[in-house]
Amino acid sequence: MAVERIDNESDFVVAAAMVLTAAGDKLLTVVKGTFALPSGATRLEPVERAQARPIRFADEPWGDPHTTPPKLPTDSAPIKRATDVIVVAKGHAPNGEATPWFDVGARVGPLHKELRIFGLRVWQQAGAGLSAPRPLREQEI
Repeated sequence: MAVERIDNESDFVVAAAMVLTAAGDKLLTVVKGTFALPSGATRLEPVERAQARPIRFADEPWGDPHTTPPKLPTDSAPIKRATDVIVVAKGHAPNGEATPWFDVGARVGPLHKELRIFGLRVWQQAGAGLSAPRPLREQEI
């Protein structure tokens, strides 16, 4: 069953569909907000709906979907017990100077996650170990 109309007056992207579950028909509603951090700003701001990322109903892979992991996960699932927070960003080394590693982080309300970004490492000859990380200035995350 299709949902005929959604009255959406927000800047968020909305999709809805009727889905059949073991318990009967359910209305699946996906509301997605896209936010940006303008240069020099300290707070995220919602983007206008025309620039918002679309709702994905399938994972978006890094390359071949059979051999690469998801770059971005689907926005829908049979059960979601919480809100997803997906960070699409580029980490920059402090002061723009190349370094073997640097830390980045994101905070949304009480949720906080930090990552350590390493430069490229390669296996040494005959699998003897990994090389030291090569210096880098930025990395997509």
